[in-house]
Amino acid sequence: MLDRESSVGGFGTARLAAMSRYSDLIPHCLPGPLTAPVLFVRPEEPFAPGLDGWQAVWKGAHELAEVPGTHFTVMEDRAESTAGAVEKWLSDIVAA
Repeated sequence: MLDRESSVGGFGTARLAAMSRYSDLIPHCLPGPLTAPVLFVRPEEPFAPGLDGWQAVWKGAHELAEVPGTHFTVMEDRAESTAGAVEKWLSDIVAA
């Protein structure tokens, strides 16, 4: 994140406080049971070396697609393979 700081503005006290508050709110904003199909896309690699238990989990019904890259690169350098995983999933739903 610090490498990307210049592209989003500095991480001052207001931004860091907001990030902390978002982290507190997220567990209270989870959706209820979903009737639509869910694709859970997550990266295969941690964004920082040496992290344990770094992968997110989705407790509801879903199909998992692990894609090459990190939390950041799945939408940057690896966007093509990420899009491919989503397109395949959508095609499989339409064909079913």
